Amino acid sequence: MIQAFSMKSTGKRGAGKCLNDIERLEIISKLQQSNPPSKRAIAREYNIGESAIRKLWNQRELVLQRTQDIPDSSRASVCRRTQAWFPELEDCLYKWIDTMRRLKLEVPPTLVIAKAREISNTLNIAEEDFKAP
Repeated sequence: MIQAFSMKSTGKRGAGKCLNDIERLEIISKLQQSNPPSKRAIAREYNIGESAIRKLWNQRELVLQRTQDIPDSSRASVCRRTQAWFPELEDCLYKWIDTMRRLKLEVPPTLVIAKAREISNTLNIAEEDFKAP
């Protein structure tokens, strides 16, 4: 008996199955073999679209670079990862919040927003580029 492969389309971008980083690395590994399976076969195996496999293959360097610093325990739970627009600002803000919490001081959202604005001014980030809520 032959089973038809169908993916229910909702018409929304990103509405399909979400791969975690372990699955992404497995797919890249399979495609790097000397005699790799077809992208269509891999798509069926992971129940995702063939275009998702092609996109992953085209972005494999970014995925490999991004995942090398992540512990294996976290790779299974990470489905989507966004790039920070202002990584230096986020690092400074995270350290400040961490320090405040270690000192057992209250950190209300308004104070975090004010600190984010202060840090953005220190880093010479234009106001039109960075908007704290």
